[in-house]
Amino acid sequence: MLATDFQLGVWNAWVLVLFYFFVSILPLFFKRKQRDLAGISPVNVEKNVYARVNYWISFILFILVFIVSVFIPMRVYSFWFYPGMVLYVVGMFFIVFAIHSWVITPEGDLITGGIYRFSRNPMYVSMFFTHVGIGLVCVSWVFMLLTLVYIVVTMILVGYEEDFCRKRYGKSFDRYLAMAPRWFGIGKKR
Repeated sequence: MLATDFQLGVWNAWVLVLFYFFVSILPLFFKRKQRDLAGISPVNVEKNVYARVNYWISFILFILVFIVSVFIPMRVYSFWFYPGMVLYVVGMFFIVFAIHSWVITPEGDLITGGIYRFSRNPMYVSMFFTHVGIGLVCVSWVFMLLTLVYIVVTMILVGYEEDFCRKRYGKSFDRYLAMAPRWFGIGKKR
């Protein structure tokens, strides 16, 4: 079912990976939010060596995913192309809604509105959907394997980020934890 032929091409997976990357870095262009975004990374805030190692593994996997995507063609006429594109588009909606919620929340406040009511980590959920979608679009076991490892590493990283948020926001973050699911679902009533 899954096969991987490596070849350079204009319509390879990199097109979808690059588009997702550019959309996901949009918050960097909102100057009033840059300070908040820079402070959330475990590399910048944690003294925990495991958090730093996990963050760097995640970053290296992201680079590997992009490099591999340059050489994996999309299989436009395969059965898997269409379900893969649906997952990719769902992931893109998640990232756009997450960015919108992030931008409209006052600087320094905990983001709990919009899509953050249904997921504490909608940006990561978007990454899961888009990368699995790209793996299906390309019918690539290599891309799917890298995506699986990337997802596992990210799931561990989320624990460190939530510890940081607990320290930063205190009881309001604990209340948010009780209301919103970590990944996706219907949260409890406020």
